[in-house]
Amino acid sequence: MKKSIAVLSLTIAGALGLAACGGNSGGSTSSPSASAGASASATASAPASTTSAVATSASTTSAAAETTKAETKTTQGTISAPSALPSEASEALKKSEESNQQATSALYRASKESLNEFKEDSSVKKAQTSDGTVYYNDEVATFESKDGAIVIIKNTGAWSSFDSNGGTIVVDEDGSWIKTNPEDSLYTAVRADGAAAVLNTKTLEQATDLSTIDIPKAPGPVDGFRGTAKTPAKPTKVADFSEITGLK
Repeated sequence: MKKSIAVLSLTIAGALGLAACGGNSGGSTSSPSASAGASASATASAPASTTSAVATSASTTSAAAETTKAETKTTQGTISAPSALPSEASEALKKSEESNQQATSALYRASKESLNEFKEDSSVKKAQTSDGTVYYNDEVATFESKDGAIVIIKNTGAWSSFDSNGGTIVVDEDGSWIKTNPEDSLYTAVRADGAAAVLNTKTLEQATDLSTIDIPKAPGPVDGFRGTAKTPAKPTKVADFSEITGLK
């Protein structure tokens, strides 16, 4: 059982690393990427292919954003990147997308295999909720959603979701969250104080219309489990992507 719990924990840590894009911005306000450091010990146990892809993704996305940052201009509704991206940024984005696909695929497989092992343990309990059958112990609760995503809830309230298409949601215990969606190439990051940024990873455009942000729905309560999934913070103000993620 300890092995499956460790895999569930490192899956969350791997997702945080994938989403971090370079580290914490500093200061006292929590950011979605700040939790990655707290999960470092679990991440160290992750499969080499996953951690390698995560590292590549962070560095290449950072390089792409840095390359175009000086040339970015503000327009109505969006902060727009140049119409023709520099070749360095285009190449970095291509590598980042490839790494993201590898990493999210590995995270989904790891979490699904871990769930299957976890629910077979005789000490693990289960409960029926609006989300389906949830398996839990004192530390974590996990289930496969109706749409096939693997959801993991920690007893601290932090939770994450991974789907087979590469979509990832990670919510920290303070309500800050990130969401990646490879289908529309959008990376959303929201701090606990409501500061939010949405980056199109293909064009490097940043949305400034908060109404376009789709807030994840927290899993429902699980009878018998001592943790309650944290409700994601509501976006209330637009911030620059580099400010939210710590990417400089």
